[in-house]
Amino acid sequence: MKRIYCVLGSCVLAGCAAKPELVYHKIDSSTPAAYKENIADSYYRNASVVSVSVQEPKDPQKPGPLTYVIASTPTEFRDFKIGIEPVNNLLNTTKITITKPENSERYASGGSETKDNLKDTITAVGGLVAKAVALAAPSSQPQAAGAESCSVKLGEVATVDLSSALKQKASQSFTARFDKSNPASACITVTLQGVPLDAIPVEDYPWGKKTSAYFYSACRSATITVRYPDANRQPLVKIVRVADPDFLQYVHYPFKGVISMHSECGVSVKTDGTADPLAGVAAMTELLKQAEAIKGADK
Repeated sequence: MKRIYCVLGSCVLAGCAAKPELVYHKIDSSTPAAYKENIADSYYRNASVVSVSVQEPKDPQKPGPLTYVIASTPTEFRDFKIGIEPVNNLLNTTKITITKPENSERYASGGSETKDNLKDTITAVGGLVAKAVALAAPSSQPQAAGAESCSVKLGEVATVDLSSALKQKASQSFTARFDKSNPASACITVTLQGVPLDAIPVEDYPWGKKTSAYFYSACRSATITVRYPDANRQPLVKIVRVADPDFLQYVHYPFKGVISMHSECGVSVKTDGTADPLAGVAAMTELLKQAEAIKGADK
């Protein structure tokens, strides 16, 4: 029992501040059902779909010139799901609440709340020791450059599948068609920037290890250029953010607060509370109090 107090005392002296902790589990078709019992929730990583559509005129009677609209929309990347298991132990209790977009298994936001258990643990262990002593004594794919042109206008919404291009870390540029079977519809050019410097490969996911981090698909910038059939008209250019599920970035869950996903890619962290700076003092006071109680019971 002295060893327990040594551990608790060492933690107090070392300033073991409570922090949210959770364990990530990889879930796929081979994951046994029993393995999922401790998983509080699960979700898919984000990927992105870049779409080009025709802007509807405000007045149908005055259609005006053809105008395109570019958008980057997050979507589910379904190779495996990520299960989260909040850690509850003698030092702290973590509560994670995840919300998802409607009819989706993607992560929209996650709230974290952490309880510092150190003082309560010392009280509980001290009470047990004192008693014991007393008693005992997509649709469009990237196309290779070739004899392509942009001489047709967009009909239905065209989407660009970025999955093959995202396999490469370096910056690159490629052309995509409105209609993959029509080389005269090669009106989309995508210039994809490289992977962020702080990104890690998805293979480095810390499966089964305690962490306070939230990992999300790495965010890359992409410049989308859409040409019009009229060669004299200025192309439409927009820089968007796309999610690369083959690489990860991360932020840390706050002691108490919320992590929210951005509309295209990325996250924001809102902190509603921090660990009590006097928690260690309270824990040390309780440790000395319980030590005195044990001495009294031993007499």
